[in-house]
Amino acid sequence: MKNRQTLIFYYLMVIVFLMLILLLFPGVLILTPLILEDSAKYFPIIVGVAVALGIALILLAIRYDKISIVKILGNGFLLGSRLIEWKDVDDVKFWTETYIDLEAEGSPVIGYGIYGYAMPRGVRLEKYRYVVTQIFHRRGVDELYLQSTEFWKFVKAVIRAAEYSRQISTNERWFQKFKKLEEKI
Repeated sequence: MKNRQTLIFYYLMVIVFLMLILLLFPGVLILTPLILEDSAKYFPIIVGVAVALGIALILLAIRYDKISIVKILGNGFLLGSRLIEWKDVDDVKFWTETYIDLEAEGSPVIGYGIYGYAMPRGVRLEKYRYVVTQIFHRRGVDELYLQSTEFWKFVKAVIRAAEYSRQISTNERWFQKFKKLEEKI
């Protein structure tokens, strides 16, 4: 389960990883002549920066794992390190989003001169479908992007927590939306 903060850390990890790659490979190519000429005074600096970026990448990955936690407790939602209590929830909304990746693989051009054309050898289709859950609460809005199987587990867990907890009023409008979804299961 992901929320908006996890996406920010995911993008930061990608940027740090790209910086690490862009620093290492050109740095090695640039420093090779310097090392051969016995003037490698910049080599420790570049290696130090590369190691620092690697450590930053590891720390971002650890932070990403901690922030991407979504748990349902007896007294509310735990999104990362923030607790949203049941009494603070105002409303919830649900909708689906679908992302389609379509890639056609081509072959060499067949034909003569300017009349040649490429024959596709294969098509790769990947479809990603998410159920977006938007939770409106006193401190703002949080969005969760869940796969359909995770979404139904999430709905069941919220209803189960409501049955065991006395902090959730079953007359709340947002809770009634969860109950309607449970009837569809």
